[in-house]
Amino acid sequence: MTEFACQVPMRCCPSWRFRLTSANAQPAVASYLGGSAVAQHETWSITVLALREDRISALTSFLGAQHFPAFGLPASVTP
Repeated sequence: MTEFACQVPMRCCPSWRFRLTSANAQPAVASYLGGSAVAQHETWSITVLALREDRISALTSFLGAQHFPAFGLPASVTP
């Protein structure tokens, strides 16, 4: 999974925007992908961070726009 993340989203996707949120009382990050830093950014994923004391113990990602309405998040963001 780490290799995929480093090769595909981090190198092939030109611009990202993030919004902090929460899921089941755990911190989460909503990610939006855009074609450039000045372009509109569309939904990509919501990643929930499971914490154990002061460290992240697990990440769970939900890919796709269908997850965003449940969090009250917009379908896109502009720079």
